[in-house]
Parts: sequence; C-alpha cells; structure tokens
Amino acid sequence: MCPYVGKEAMRLRLRRLVVLMLALMLAGVQALADEETAVTIDGTPVSLAEARVYVCAAKSGYEDIVAYYRDFLGLDYWSIPCSDGRSAAEAVKSDVFRELVMMNVFCQMAQADGMTATADDEAAAESDAHEFFTSLTDAESAGFTEADVKAVFLKQKLADRKCSHLLNEMDVDEAAVRAAVNPGDYVIYDLCYLSHPLAGVDENGETVPLTEAREREIGRTMLDCMCADSPQEAAAAHPELRWGEASLTAGSREVDQTLLETVQTMTVGETSGVIKTDYGLFVVRLLDNTDTLAYEDAVAQALYQARADAFSETYNRLYEQTECEINESFWDELTLD
Repeated sequence: MCPYVGKEAMRLRLRRLVVLMLALMLAGVQALADEETAVTIDGTPVSLAEARVYVCAAKSGYEDIVAYYRDFLGLDYWSIPCSDGRSAAEAVKSDVFRELVMMNVFCQMAQADGMTATADDEAAAESDAHEFFTSLTDAESAGFTEADVKAVFLKQKLADRKCSHLLNEMDVDEAAVRAAVNPGDYVIYDLCYLSHPLAGVDENGETVPLTEAREREIGRTMLDCMCADSPQEAAAAHPELRWGEASLTAGSREVDQTLLETVQTMTVGETSGVIKTDYGLFVVRLLDNTDTLAYEDAVAQALYQARADAFSETYNRLYEQTECEINESFWDELTLD
C-alpha cells in the first residue's frame, strides 16, 4: 500500500469524524434550545419562562370563579365541560396560548413601527412585576424569575399600545354608524315636578289608598302650586307634596313609561295635567329637551363597537396567518388546576 494514500485516507476519516462530532454538538444545542422554547412565532422563539409567566398571570384571573365553584357549588371549575365538549381547563389553555401568540405578534409589530418602552413603562412594569411575583408561592413561580415577569409585562404594554393604535385606525363608515342611531331614542327631558303617593294616612295613622275624590283634590292642589309664580315655595305649604327636578332619557327602561310618554308630547315651558303612574300622582313642567349628550354618547359607543368588530376580524386574520412551531410536550403537560 502506498504510504501517501494511507495518510490521505486517514485525513479523510478525521475530517468526517470532526464533521460528525460538530453535527452532533449542533444537534444537541438545537435540542436544548427547543427544550427551552414554548413556541416559535414567525421565527421568533418564546421561552418556557415567558410562557409560564403568561399562563400564571392568566390563571390568577380565574381565582375568584374557581373559589366560588369550589366553596359554594362543591365543583372543580377546571373540569366543567364547555358547550364544545372541552373542559374549562382545555378551553382556557387554548385561549391563553392564542393570547400569548398575539401578544408577541403585536409586540413585534410595535417594535417594527419603532415603538419602545418608555421610562414610565419600565417603572410600572418593574413595580407590577414585583407585586405579582412576591404574591406567588414557590410552586406557582417555579420556572421563572421576577425579571421574566417584568419582561412579559413590558411586552404586554407595547402590544396593548399597538392594539390601541390599530383599533383607532380601523376604517368604519362613521356616517352609516351615526345614521343607525336614532336621535329620538336619546332625547333628554329636563323637568321639575310635584308628586304625591297613591296612598294616604287616615285619622288612625293607618295607610289607606286614596279615594278618587281625594285624588282629584290633590291634583287640583298640585296644579295650583305648579302654576304659581314660585311653584317650589307654593308646594312648601303642602307637606304631603314632594317637589323635585329630574332628567328623563327617551328609550330608558328605568323610567316610568306613562310619565315619559306624556313628557314627549310637551313643549318646553309647558305644564302637564295630573299624571297617574304606579309611583304616584305627578304634575310636571318641561324645562328643556335640547341636550344631545346622551345621543352623542350613544354614537360614540356605536363607533367604538364598529371599530372593535373590525379589529376583531383583523385579530383573527393575523392569528390565522401567524406561523407557530409549538413545543407540544410543554403544552400537553401544562395544567391549570
């Protein structure tokens, strides 16, 4: 055998051995990295520590309902079946995973837009993290540190800021939304009134219903007082009468409908006749019906809901488009109880 060939073969063997060892080392490093990753979102890994913080924080929001089911109903909340057949624990775990993914998606979007944590964000996250972490037992905080909590809280602040921007930028047809809100359902009627209960007290101190004659007599007194130059002063001479001012909003179910229907037919400055309701006898004077605050509030709420609906569609679309590589063993072994 040629010595030169023997040496060359040895070199080839050594090279292959080195390559094999490097491959094994890299595989080990990758395996270790995979073991420390809960999920990879669009190529960005989320650590087990971050996932544990998020799960722990989410779980704390269920403490009251879990305690209620345990202490008052004698049931394990996490085992209760949902309408889709999953247990409450499975449903919540699925929601938590989705929220964890989307927090990271929105945080990445915020960073891509140049958003950064402010000094106030840092201070608030540090304070909140300390309060949260120190409230946990050793078992509850297993697998993460206070620094991990702060990092998650900072991510959440950036994600929330991006969500707020997206929500406000949702394209909605404001004219159509406003047109769908009926101004007549939100008219505010400012009025003053005199009232008397439907029962009186007889000479023996007993409560008795008013007779028709007594109702007519009280009604005349109320009308006389309301038509006086100073209705409130006139009513003061009749202790059985109650003077007051109120604002009734059209469309409100908390308002006596008989009273509201009467007021809606009146003009400003007009005094009603005697109105008999389930709450007593009333005479009212309409002071104003031009306040549009309730209507504008209703429009603002309708616009917010329209933007929220549009944002929800965007949220769901982004989630469906997000590529996730999941550490199945971590999520399968994760329990909430």
